[in-house]
Amino acid sequence: MESASVAAQFKALETALNHLTISHYASGNDFDRYINRELTLSYTVSSMCLYVYDFMLSFPDEVQYFWGARMSLVKVLFFCNRYAVLLLAGSKAFIIMQVRIYAMYNQNKVLKIILSTLFIMELVTEFSIAIPKLVSDNVTIVPIPGLQISTSFCDETVPKYFFAFPIPFMGFEFILFALASYKAYVHYREAPNKTWFGSRLVGVIFRDSILYFACGFTVNLLNVLVWAAGPYDLFTFGTAWGFTVPALAATHVLINMREIYNQSFDTTVNEDTIGTEFRVARRRVGWNASRSSECAGLIIIYTGPEDENRQQQYNVLIPSTLPQRKDSVF
Repeated sequence: MESASVAAQFKALETALNHLTISHYASGNDFDRYINRELTLSYTVSSMCLYVYDFMLSFPDEVQYFWGARMSLVKVLFFCNRYAVLLLAGSKAFIIMQVRIYAMYNQNKVLKIILSTLFIMELVTEFSIAIPKLVSDNVTIVPIPGLQISTSFCDETVPKYFFAFPIPFMGFEFILFALASYKAYVHYREAPNKTWFGSRLVGVIFRDSILYFACGFTVNLLNVLVWAAGPYDLFTFGTAWGFTVPALAATHVLINMREIYNQSFDTTVNEDTIGTEFRVARRRVGWNASRSSECAGLIIIYTGPEDENRQQQYNVLIPSTLPQRKDSVF
């Protein structure tokens, strides 16, 4: 009986505190602050729900395409991005996309150096914006509104210039998107009858590049607008999505590429409307005879409608984000 009485008293106290808090926020700016905090909480919870939901849906693909694959940098990045989403998730996603672009450009060392330099510059810029904010933080202890007990919380201000923090992310994402788009355009321009662009390989590569860029750019743009024009109460409004969305997008980029690579490559794809045929076969392609390393690749043999005996061959690099087969170095 005594424990039940204590529980009832605590319940009554909780109800009274809720009523006091609601009555305090029921007018003016205080009510707006209450709504903003509730929106931020709901937005954060929704991002976590999306991550868990997507994790459950894509877990069978993870088991199929990654658990049995040989150890590689891409596999390590995948699991770090997958299971440490709240720890530098954006940086891991950028590294994954850099590896993919590097593979699309036939492992060009000059491009690798340029991308690495730009990535370091991006991180330096972000630290240059964040560190002064942390050093100059002016945190004060204020009582919780509506409560008559001696309980307080920390209240701080955010400098106006901090809205620029996501801009380096957006700039680097745009560079990666532009490089992927240019490579897709080059293949499309060089393909006979402009039909190679319709192949599933290039479609997946370009589609994932668009989706990754759109997701990351939208989330970062939302943060820029909120931090630049919104109230301080919405400072953390889009932070959770800034972690989860790039991680989810990068995860699906890797899964989609491995799914394409694991499909049967000895099938024929017909396009009746334009009278072309693609016969696809997998092999290991040495892109530079002076290099000891080789890249897994595709041989796409095109048979044109004008001359069935005429064949043109295209070597297409499969990015190193693909699975590790026994006969592949990836």
